[in-house]
Amino acid sequence: MEQLRGFFREKIEGFQKKQERRRKNREDKKWAENPPLHILLQQGYMECLKTMPIEEHSILLESEYGEKISYTIKAIAKVLLEQSEYEAYTVYVVCTKKKLEQKNYLEQNGLINVKAVIYDSEEYYQILATAKILINDGNFVPHFIKREQQVYVKLWDAIPMKSGGRYANSGYGSIGNVQKNLLCADYLLCQNKFVMDYLVDSYMLSNIGKTKVMLTGNVQNEELFCQNLAEEIRKLYHLEEKEVFLYCPILEEYKDMQERKVAEEKLLETLCMIDERLTEEQVMLVIIPRKARNIVEVSQLRHVIQAPDNYTICQLLSVVDVLVSDGSTCIFNFAVTRKKIILFDYLQNNIFEKRYQFHSNLPFTKVWDVNELILELNREKQYDDTKFFEIYCQANKMDMAKLLCRKILLNEDISEIEMYSLPDNGKENILIYPGELLQNGITASINSLLQHLDTKKNNYILFYRMDTENIKEKERYLKNLPKEIAYYGYKHVRGVSGTDVQIYNNWVYEEHYSYKKAKEMLYRRIDYERNRLLSFCRIDAVIHYDGYGMNMMTLFETMPCKRIIYVHNNMVNELKKKAGMHKEILSHAYQSFDYVALVSEEQRPTTQVVARYIKDNTLPKKGNIVLAKNVINCERILRLAKEKFTLDENTQMSVSVEKLEQLLASNTKKFITIGRFSAEKGHLRLLDAFEEIHREYPDTCLIILGGYGPLYEKTIQKAQSLTAKDNVAVIQYLSNPYALLKQCDYFALSSFYEGLPVVLTEADLLGLPCFSTDIPGSSAFLKQYGGLLVENSTKGVIDGMKACLEERVPKKLTLDYIKYNEEAIEQFEQMLPR
Repeated sequence: MEQLRGFFREKIEGFQKKQERRRKNREDKKWAENPPLHILLQQGYMECLKTMPIEEHSILLESEYGEKISYTIKAIAKVLLEQSEYEAYTVYVVCTKKKLEQKNYLEQNGLINVKAVIYDSEEYYQILATAKILINDGNFVPHFIKREQQVYVKLWDAIPMKSGGRYANSGYGSIGNVQKNLLCADYLLCQNKFVMDYLVDSYMLSNIGKTKVMLTGNVQNEELFCQNLAEEIRKLYHLEEKEVFLYCPILEEYKDMQERKVAEEKLLETLCMIDERLTEEQVMLVIIPRKARNIVEVSQLRHVIQAPDNYTICQLLSVVDVLVSDGSTCIFNFAVTRKKIILFDYLQNNIFEKRYQFHSNLPFTKVWDVNELILELNREKQYDDTKFFEIYCQANKMDMAKLLCRKILLNEDISEIEMYSLPDNGKENILIYPGELLQNGITASINSLLQHLDTKKNNYILFYRMDTENIKEKERYLKNLPKEIAYYGYKHVRGVSGTDVQIYNNWVYEEHYSYKKAKEMLYRRIDYERNRLLSFCRIDAVIHYDGYGMNMMTLFETMPCKRIIYVHNNMVNELKKKAGMHKEILSHAYQSFDYVALVSEEQRPTTQVVARYIKDNTLPKKGNIVLAKNVINCERILRLAKEKFTLDENTQMSVSVEKLEQLLASNTKKFITIGRFSAEKGHLRLLDAFEEIHREYPDTCLIILGGYGPLYEKTIQKAQSLTAKDNVAVIQYLSNPYALLKQCDYFALSSFYEGLPVVLTEADLLGLPCFSTDIPGSSAFLKQYGGLLVENSTKGVIDGMKACLEERVPKKLTLDYIKYNEEAIEQFEQMLPR
């Protein structure tokens, strides 16, 4: 009877999936016929890449997506426009439409005879695709591809004021595009070696990148030494015989309106006190933000005056004798003069400690009240800034914009520019795609593997997708990676033509659509993705650890290096149940990859079946299907199990927190299962089995813990329909499941099919007797190590639960975890390049 119910359930689920596929295809067809504007622009950009030649004398200059024109961009543009050797070049400057609507916008920025191009327009993408020289002090869009003939110069003008990249507290959804721009650039321009080292470390550029780094100093600092300009400013503001101080308070730090108001009022009070203490021979210019000037009004003061707005910070610094700041980045500009810098915290709340925390051991004098400040203003510099100057200022050279143009456009050897290659230790680079990093067995497995890899042998880079709903979960995961493991994020771009979208969707969603019709389209997509994301990286091996994503599978197949794909499950069954998977792609991958890695030997028969789906291709190469067992991260599991059990912000449950705590604190015998909410995990029949068990053994409860999956709501509905519903808790997502697992008594695996369920070993490590349905994957494992197997049915699950309660289940598996992991790592490393 149960087999009959299972037959009808499978038929109904299959029909529902077909209906869903057809619905999805209809939606995507409408989208393909009438795509949004940004997709049309992407498609137009791709067409330009394919059909338009490079314009050898075309230069594109971009700054922050056209929102501004930075000093360095302006300086380079002026050189190109004024020097005769560049007269053949057409110079395009990117601006937003809003900026160009401002009267004489380019002229106000000192740019005449340049061509403005509106950001994110058709013309913009045409020039982006064809300009010979690309210069950007921000990042190009994620769908940008640098053509081989183009020269991309990326400027990094800023001195970092806080940790970024892998050390940032957030921003993992955009880090990959920064990495991509840093890696695909031909030249990366940095002020000094500190910035270069910061970028290499924070954005994990070592070993993988081929970019050349130029140390150029701060181009804007040239204004500091412009004597004519300094004399002009002094004369215009009657500063000729004065000792000039510049004060740069940081009010932007205060986001709370009340705090900011207090800071502004205190600043005005402080400036009044300073004004009273300065002599007739002294003047303090102060840079007050426009928004604060209604409160910090200094027009009535004699010696403290608002700095003029029509000069850049470096132009103002050219007339300054002493700089005063509580956190401005201009200290890095002014320090090149070797003149005195005073850090002044008028609020006495250690603001410069917060602002400069990334730059330890600043040599400058620190003062906290006006008396100390006046005393310091009136005496000679007391500190030694030699080391600071060596770190931040030594690369500064005059006429750097001219030197850069000669280097980039005329390919001259410029001795004044220090050139570096990115660090490369020469070890093999292994790129690993882990899948979506959802909370499931595959993520647990890849995490265990990464924690045990010998990074002295190879470099490992995790290649992850950024633009997904669970980015916060990915942030937590990436932060806990070993420091030696790098990662590189990518953003999915849906920029193919509408025709290709429809071909792709027909192939994915229509069961009998021809693979041959789709193949050409698929490789067009993949060529684009490879060029966009990886063509500029040194990669020696790629590992498709997830084993599911069709696009990434095809991308890795085309990589000119060692290729490995993992099999974590019965893929014959998975092909029947999962939308978006296609048997021809999987079959082709199993034949073409160098290794197909099985986590369990029991997967070999079904893997061979999948590999033979393409009839007219050769069978898998002899020996390319190999065993590569999952690594068990014993130390981490035991450590996390000792932590206090807590729920996450995004944890959802079928019961209240109080009810769950009550169940855990009770003396009832607690069964638990862990697995995503999908049909193959057998949660629904586990609930049926528990209903029977609870009638006979009322002093029991069941906890079902899963990460994600389509059957969460259905599982809750089923649980709440039971007479034993008060003793059932369904939980979605725990970042630390082991603290909960440790509090339970027995582990039940009710799956219809599995690869190698790592969760059996996790439960065993924490002392829980385990049983599993007799299915490939867990069958051989438990037979080898002494666990209990039961019939693959509801009755079998009932028998397993009874065996636990009657203490007929082995309390411990006979697995030697140390030896097991050593074998697993050896199997993994045998697949890698040598």
